Amino acid sequence: MNEIRVVPLACSRCGADLLGRSVDRLAFCIPCGAAYRVDTPTIEAIRVVTIEDDPTSEGSLLHLPFWKIDDLLVPAFISPRPLTLARIASSISETRSTHEMMKSPVPLGARLAPENLAPIVGMLKNRAVENDEAQRSGSGLLFSIPARAQDRRFRLPGTDFALYPQDVIDSDGLLRFSRDGVGVGT
Repeated sequence: MNEIRVVPLACSRCGADLLGRSVDRLAFCIPCGAAYRVDTPTIEAIRVVTIEDDPTSEGSLLHLPFWKIDDLLVPAFISPRPLTLARIASSISETRSTHEMMKSPVPLGARLAPENLAPIVGMLKNRAVENDEAQRSGSGLLFSIPARAQDRRFRLPGTDFALYPQDVIDSDGLLRFSRDGVGVGT
């Protein structure tokens, strides 16, 4: 019989409760901006790098989570187009300013662990990548990329590329959650 494991979700830096969804692999501390992987035997702190948003952009803001694996950014969320999104996100990360801090809203929706993304990384690199190699090269660094909801699409900064709602599984739920006003430092 499987045992139910109850994990207290409290920030190791400030002691505050962590914000997260039961389906996600990450949880966030709103008061101090810390981020944690909560799908491992012990809660692990991770670094979050935020890509700068375009200040002139309009529309509801959603931050999408991407794992940094080698020199690639691979979607941490479920999408039918992970290869396209990885190429675009990796390109954005090379041209946009970044900050080593989490910005509001937090990048919810991370359902994929870096160690499970080896097949995607392998396709992008045109070589076989083992799960443990993907885990070693990607553990602990999450990129948060802003996306603005406009005309039933999500616009990414510095690009004409548009994501459709079906490109981000549960995009409606994530937008509702981010519009509830839960932000870092509030």
